[in-house]
Amino acid sequence: MPANHPQGKAVEIEAKWILEQEGYQVLRAVSPAPFDLLAWKSASTILCLSVRRSRSVSISGYSESVNQLSELVRMGKAPGECQFWIKYPSFWKRFVILPGGALLIKEGKYDRDQVCA
Repeated sequence: MPANHPQGKAVEIEAKWILEQEGYQVLRAVSPAPFDLLAWKSASTILCLSVRRSRSVSISGYSESVNQLSELVRMGKAPGECQFWIKYPSFWKRFVILPGGALLIKEGKYDRDQVCA
């Protein structure tokens, strides 16, 4: 969901809060950036995140966004690790973006994170 939509901005704010609790400094990216948030702990720990809210859509429903991020990774143009987060009504799913697509990250600091049905 675009960040200019109220729900899109709300999910970015929630993701920003989670990252800050994990010790990251976080900035919202400005459109037309391919990601929504840029987070870092140090020069060697940088995350580029795209965040979306969904009631039922799986990662396959975001194939265009994932392909765009995968291309950045493949070309070496991402400033750090790319991740794609999906906020469902009661949990998050986090994916790392690789040159060939997305891979579910099965770890998380918070109980509400990484609950996979």
